Amino acid sequence: MLFEDRHEAGARLASELLALEAQGKLDPTQAVIVALPRGGVAIGYEVGRQLNIPLDVCVVRKVSDPAHPELALAAVAENNACVINEDIIAGQGLSDVHLQQWIETQHLEVQRRIKKFRADTPPIELTGKTIILVDDGAATGATALAAIEALRTREVKKIILALPVCAPDIRLRLEHRVDELVILQSPDFFQAVGQWYENFPQVTDEEVRSYLHRAQGFSRSAIRLKAPSIDKT
Repeated sequence: MLFEDRHEAGARLASELLALEAQGKLDPTQAVIVALPRGGVAIGYEVGRQLNIPLDVCVVRKVSDPAHPELALAAVAENNACVINEDIIAGQGLSDVHLQQWIETQHLEVQRRIKKFRADTPPIELTGKTIILVDDGAATGATALAAIEALRTREVKKIILALPVCAPDIRLRLEHRVDELVILQSPDFFQAVGQWYENFPQVTDEEVRSYLHRAQGFSRSAIRLKAPSIDKT
């Protein structure tokens, strides 16, 4: 079954999360939605709008060999989190020096994008919170795993991973790393996330900033930190 677009997928995820609330597995007053840019932010915005839960981002970058950009060798996230895809690396014969160089390059890109995406939107205090981690889907799981590692370092209470669609083998890998897993579809013939959406346009940086800005009105009890200073030079 195809999703019409990210907003429909987000609305359907919101319905599943309401079921968790009814089961006593989610307290929305202690929850924060953390989305993976860029596409996940559109999903997260719709979930936050439906449930009135604050929205923030966790910036994650895939690490690839420039000669084979489609392969996710690793993924890095905020707080210097890094997840290595050992299976893929073992088959590529890569040197540790090259891999570490690519990882460092993406760590720098993560820091640049944090400033770009958040702009004048202050981050949310996540310590002790239930995190609803969302993206528009998972093909390799590398970015989701990196985000989970980064969130664990921030002493969050609980992580609920919510995805519209996920590859079956990756689902098995992810379910052991989070407290709750909400996946709407896990089709056998999975090739790419975009194949499960009728409309799957690229989300721009400007749209990410707009979603975060508009979501500042979503609030149960989350506390926003001091807005980061912006270098306008």
